[in-house]
Amino acid sequence: VVVVVPEDADEADCLETFRGGAADCIRFGLDYSEVLPLVALEQVRRWRQLRERTMTRDKLDWLERLNEAIVSELPVSLAVSDCDGRVVDVNPEFSRSFGVSGRQALGRSLVELLPEDLVKSGGLEKISGFNPSERDGFSRIVRSCDADENTRVFDIRIRPLDERGHILLALSDITRTESLSRRLGEVERYNENIVQSINSALLVVGLDGCVTFANST
Repeated sequence: VVVVVPEDADEADCLETFRGGAADCIRFGLDYSEVLPLVALEQVRRWRQLRERTMTRDKLDWLERLNEAIVSELPVSLAVSDCDGRVVDVNPEFSRSFGVSGRQALGRSLVELLPEDLVKSGGLEKISGFNPSERDGFSRIVRSCDADENTRVFDIRIRPLDERGHILLALSDITRTESLSRRLGEVERYNENIVQSINSALLVVGLDGCVTFANST
């Protein structure tokens, strides 16, 4: 905060003072003792507002950078479409998963960009008609075959972003997770069949001495 109080200064002098970087400038007169505190307080108030705006802008910039980093590195395919179902933006994972760059995807329909079987099984044909009042959106598990006829499993989630009809589509590739889960279930059933089929009596006892499992024998 810089307040300049020149004696016997005219308007030209005040203008030059402003150009030199003064925050305010008053002439030295009879009302000097009353005017100077008011000018100083006003400049302090302006400085505080400027500081708050600067802090808010810095925080906003930081949040935007954080959001961009999360969206870029998140291992989930993300796409934002407008009320007409046209793509507004996609993240790098979407480009990697479906072989289309952000520039190529811009303005196109999601139905054009995604595999046909994925669109049908996910019920995405009418994504532009999604009701924005459904705040919680919806999610479902869908399957799709790639070019090598390998089945890929996706967890699809759709959520409205605003009242203007923008929609966020998130596709998580859970193919390996489902495969591991299926194998785990098979191993558990296999082991259970073995345990129930052996001729020996089998007990599982906890540290407290209580039986937690017994086979049929």
